[in-house]
Amino acid sequence: FRPWSWTLEGKWAQKGCPEPRPLYGLPDLFNNPNKAVLIVEGEKCADIAKSILGHKYVVVTWPNGANAINKIDWQPLKGREILIWPDADKAGRDAANQIADILSKSCPQVEIINTDGQPDGWDVADSGFSSEEFQEWAKTRIVKQVTPEIAPKYPKGTVFNNTLIQINAEDGEVISISQADLQKKLGLAKTYNNRPICN
Repeated sequence: FRPWSWTLEGKWAQKGCPEPRPLYGLPDLFNNPNKAVLIVEGEKCADIAKSILGHKYVVVTWPNGANAINKIDWQPLKGREILIWPDADKAGRDAANQIADILSKSCPQVEIINTDGQPDGWDVADSGFSSEEFQEWAKTRIVKQVTPEIAPKYPKGTVFNNTLIQINAEDGEVISISQADLQKKLGLAKTYNNRPICN
């Protein structure tokens, strides 16, 4: 489709909004300052999610798809609790992770729903969920992001990555390995400051 927007010259033009582009759903966001926010991909999904979950969440999305994340004005979400429901494809998951990285700097809680196992491209509109079905499905699929506001505070100068720890191997051998090497070997997800995410 071709977007139309109101230009600074005071007329409609067949082009996208100037950057930074506004979120879809801003009126609900401002009218419900204490509700958590659900971010979905696409206006159709936002409208459907609002009809199902509008009593619990303010539902928003961003214009122009997964490649426009860095062109959006995310400031209105500052300080809100965020849940992201990505489309079940690589572009959707990448977009969700990118949004989480942006919002983790200013939001006390950012969570992403893991859509693995769903058909490629599956989204809110395909789900057919009621509110109760969504809650049941999502509760075991939420991945939390650790943000600066809620990350553990450690004394300045604390050394983590070079501390050697001892591991007893199955054959009885004792192995010394740094925390950084062990975390890398285990493939642990990290916070913004390179510490493993608690789970």
